[in-house]
Amino acid sequence: MAAAGLLVCWLGNRGSEDIVGISSSLVLVTYLVGAATGCRLLEGRSRVYSAIGLALTAVVIPFATAYLMVPVIVAALAAAYRWLSARRS
Repeated sequence: MAAAGLLVCWLGNRGSEDIVGISSSLVLVTYLVGAATGCRLLEGRSRVYSAIGLALTAVVIPFATAYLMVPVIVAALAAAYRWLSARRS
């Protein structure tokens, strides 16, 4: 997988730092969704801690703006796949 990622970066005239940026943006969105879910589902102190985590994670978003379209594209592809597979059933 790593070799394939490096090959794609080389073919697309990108550096290996793009792989780090892309994976970081995916992790960032995962943390945001998890913390938002915690804010909704938890109660008491746990909800407060989740809200603090959400706010602190959201502070990092401006540093990942170059790669934030990657999670959007991944989510769109996942939604399309889910819709198509549900339609076939």
